[in-house]
Amino acid sequence: MPSKSERGKWKIQLSFEMIGLYVNMATILKRQNEVFNRLSKINKKYRAVKISDIGCFEIKYDDINRVVFETGTSREIINIFFRRIDDKVALSRNAIYYDFKAFHSYSESFVRLLTKTVEIYDTDKSVSYVLSALLDYYENYQVTYWYALFECSIDNIDIQDELYDYCKKIKYGLEQLIIFHLNMYDEDGLNVKSVIEIIINQWILIKTSWILAESRAQLIFRLFREFDNRIKCINEIVYDIYALERDGIKVDNLFMPLYGASMLAMYASPVLEYFDIKKDIKVGYARIGFHDLLPLELSVDYIKADETKIAPAKYLAELKEGFKGRITLVIDDNVGYGMTINCCKKMIELYDGTCYTRTAETSWDKIFQSDIALTIDYPGIFSYLRYTQQQEYIEHLKNKAVYTREFEYKKNDRYIDTTKIDRGELNNIQIERMKREYEIKQQLDVVDFSLGMEVITCLNRINIDILNGKCTADETLDIIKTIEDSLDKHMEICIVDLNKSIYGESSNEINTYLLHYPNRLWVAGGIMSLSEAETLIQSGAKGVVIGSAIYRDGNVDVDMVKELINQLGKDRVYFSLDYLGENIVVRGFEEMTRIKLANILQIFETLKCNVNVILVDVDASKNNATVDFERILRIKREYEHISFYYGGNLTDYGQVRRLNNSEIGAILGKNYIKRR
Repeated sequence: MPSKSERGKWKIQLSFEMIGLYVNMATILKRQNEVFNRLSKINKKYRAVKISDIGCFEIKYDDINRVVFETGTSREIINIFFRRIDDKVALSRNAIYYDFKAFHSYSESFVRLLTKTVEIYDTDKSVSYVLSALLDYYENYQVTYWYALFECSIDNIDIQDELYDYCKKIKYGLEQLIIFHLNMYDEDGLNVKSVIEIIINQWILIKTSWILAESRAQLIFRLFREFDNRIKCINEIVYDIYALERDGIKVDNLFMPLYGASMLAMYASPVLEYFDIKKDIKVGYARIGFHDLLPLELSVDYIKADETKIAPAKYLAELKEGFKGRITLVIDDNVGYGMTINCCKKMIELYDGTCYTRTAETSWDKIFQSDIALTIDYPGIFSYLRYTQQQEYIEHLKNKAVYTREFEYKKNDRYIDTTKIDRGELNNIQIERMKREYEIKQQLDVVDFSLGMEVITCLNRINIDILNGKCTADETLDIIKTIEDSLDKHMEICIVDLNKSIYGESSNEINTYLLHYPNRLWVAGGIMSLSEAETLIQSGAKGVVIGSAIYRDGNVDVDMVKELINQLGKDRVYFSLDYLGENIVVRGFEEMTRIKLANILQIFETLKCNVNVILVDVDASKNNATVDFERILRIKREYEHISFYYGGNLTDYGQVRRLNNSEIGAILGKNYIKRR
């Protein structure tokens, strides 16, 4: 038995080890927060310009005009690359984005435009979105050609080495350009001369190798990739590393089956460098995709025998050596029928490696409803989005003058449903990974491209009205369970204290809810002063909704509104304007006033701080009247400096989408709760 002094030494040693562990953990968490904050800024920046599933976003036409003027580019050339919607806005892509040969014919003019725009950006950051769109074009052009060259080198043994050398050079230059593109998101400084040199060298490489590849390369089918959104790619790589670390897995390789994940394959190394995370991870790829497996007759059983069909000989040797004895994460664009991921997993295991699987856009319904003999280890950070739907976007972009996000699958079919998880043949680890997916998405502040309502900078919220301790929509409702179910789906929740609103005194256990769910619930109802609002926030409220308190002597108390915004912060206070016809109603819909809704909105507009205003149609709320969308949208158009939300008899997700597509948040209440 160890002596007392020896036991003391052990305790001291263990204490130092524990301190070291805590310090190390704190360092890791600090580093993660730095990464997430940086990622969050990028997401917010592109959410603000309404980036879509396919990576197309809106650009101010004034910014395009500035580039036109300063570069001396003809208006005809500009109109080829940007689709104009109206006098204010253009889209970042036009049909030529998806036509390699058409774009190639304009490549000389485009390179001139791109290099001159880089020079402008060096002194004028306001053209950043224009430059970003041009870089999207140039990256797409290079990735399309790079993959065609990669595929061509596999199929043409006689010139394989020469073509593969071009592949390596193009890939290296493209990754350098992507690093510049990533730095742009932070509006960092740049070495103009170096960037322009890369742009020109890449163009020369393509022109030179084109002589070898033009008659042999496949450039028709490969014009459209499913996972072709730079912001998605960035989120995906950061999430993957975080998810693996969280589960205690040290990954050595990332592997992307081409063609669907080719943009992701190009972005992986630059993203790891940009965020300064896991630089020792190797990024691999090969021609193993659903559309390749069939004509190439690749299969899980014969992948080793047919390996020369997936990569050039030189690169294949590197892959095999890299897999051996190491952990590889395979990232595919979606599950499909499971063929691609099954094939990749089998290949890596045959080469003596360990494999985890992951899809960027996950078709969970197919897993649960088909005979797929595989379930991926990590769920998708984005909901269900298939290439057939994306093709509709493209056709719409080509043929219509208006941009829309209406091409959607039913919302309920595209969420990960916990009841399905429990019924599926998943192990406990997989179930937990799926359930935590939305928590991670929220922490990284990821743009959910799969739902139009999530893309726009507006908030959708569930109101739970409580009177005498019970929910007025359903007195039998378990409020705690409803809160937990809603939080699991990452819905915003507001507890409306009707006792306080109607009687001036609460008999509801608001503080109990706030204690259980700190900084996760909003509170509304009868908040009459700044001090009451501050007390609620100190007690754990995420924010407050103010109604009757802002009126004094038949008008708005502007000083109080300003004080609430200044003291609490604009994003922690919402002002609810309950109206019946043209007039404001107060005290829980009980008292009609002579105050006009239009007058209040004009006062809020003069504040010019994008104050958050909730429009509540009392008639629609109390009497189930039809939602007056024309009035709501007209109000939205009239007031530029107000962020609008609407509540009152919303009955289906189509109505929610209609509001969200006009940047109006939806307040859901009794209809949502009753139909849960």
